[in-house]
Amino acid sequence: YFGDLVALKDLKADNLQTLIASIYEQFPKGDFCWSLSNHDCARHVSRLNPDPRFRKEFAVMTTALFMLLPGGYCMYQGEELGLPKANLSFDQLLDPFDISLYPHHYERDSARTPMPWMKEAKNAGFSAADKAWLPIEPSQLEYAADGQELSSDSVLQSMRKVIQWRKKNFKESQSYAPLPLERDGVFRFRLMTKKAEYVCAFNFSAVDVAVTVPNGQVCDDVSCGYKTNGDNAYTLSPYGFIVLCCA
Repeated sequence: YFGDLVALKDLKADNLQTLIASIYEQFPKGDFCWSLSNHDCARHVSRLNPDPRFRKEFAVMTTALFMLLPGGYCMYQGEELGLPKANLSFDQLLDPFDISLYPHHYERDSARTPMPWMKEAKNAGFSAADKAWLPIEPSQLEYAADGQELSSDSVLQSMRKVIQWRKKNFKESQSYAPLPLERDGVFRFRLMTKKAEYVCAFNFSAVDVAVTVPNGQVCDDVSCGYKTNGDNAYTLSPYGFIVLCCA
């Protein structure tokens, strides 16, 4: 279990490439598990996203990235909904660590609130009890699973697409090779299996970025937030990403 990601406060293409290189030096076979969030830290869409206008795009892009890389992936409950941290008041906190450090640090209970299954149900469908251990934070009801089930481009549906694509194409282990960094905030890398080679480009910025990539077939069933400009030329929208099969 690789826990360095949950301690990050900033996530960009350059520090990400350094981080990945470090873990591969220790585990070159990819026998480890990535995790962006857990019950002891603030949810990554709140902790790492520098622009709340693109919460949905950031949630899908970051989880998709680590699900495509070699190794396992541990998805924390609510991550498949793009759930942000809950804004709890001091009297709602139960964790001793959060209570002792409030208001400067209260990240644990804010990541442990109930999963919002149904927007209109009691306790958001999480429990039939009169009171859950931690409260449902009202602003989190808009992320409820039942609403996202009805939208084809919701975070939940996008996450399912990524999981399905991974299962279909990475039945065997894949290897990773970084591509040179450029000054555009895009993280580029190659993934290789025995049957195919993929080139991936992930936009870690809040602006559109034009990219040129090797000739290949766009994997539409996993790529998100891009448009084609011509031969091998694409524009990635904020926190958009593209995966191409090149062989």
